[in-house]
Amino acid sequence: MGSNPTLSVVAAATFDPYLLWFNDPPPPAIRRPLSVSDALLAGFPVVIELPVQWGEMDAYGHVNNTVLFRYFESARMAYFQRCGFTGSYDRDKIGAILHSTSCRFRRPLFCPDTALVGTRVSEIGENRLTMEYRVVSRAQNKTVAEGTAIIVSYNYNHDCKAPLPRAVREAIAEIEGRSPPSMSPAPAGEAAEAAEGGEG
Repeated sequence: MGSNPTLSVVAAATFDPYLLWFNDPPPPAIRRPLSVSDALLAGFPVVIELPVQWGEMDAYGHVNNTVLFRYFESARMAYFQRCGFTGSYDRDKIGAILHSTSCRFRRPLFCPDTALVGTRVSEIGENRLTMEYRVVSRAQNKTVAEGTAIIVSYNYNHDCKAPLPRAVREAIAEIEGRSPPSMSPAPAGEAAEAAEGGEG
């Protein structure tokens, strides 16, 4: 991949009606010019497009803050499908578990609008990785939220952490166009914390 990859939109039946954006060039018929919103996501190799729902707003008239975490989750699962982590769980029961997550709320989001949610892997370790998210409002052409998450590779058959599958690691490097920086080994006891209340 080049140093300035072109974001492009492709349909993905698995996540219908969402659209997944990857750096792989699509057929010319579905390419379109970049907008300001797209440029804000230029560093994120996987982006999903979500329509903002009326029911996601709260009494203050904007999308409730908790909804942003669901947006992160949707983008995370799109990335895991792309890198094969969901396939690893289906095949070997080695999958992802959410260790921790956070969000920096920057601007309110309203309905009607379309949220563009980008995700990337910023660090990778023996049995975990760090993901970063950015949510952009197409109507405002502004970043409305940014977040991070630590994901642990987990063996669901044996209820313990597991090395990140090699195929997943290699796929992440290909998606990112580079190998993400290495993380320090996880402190003792954190795997147990992840097992107590994580998500796939």
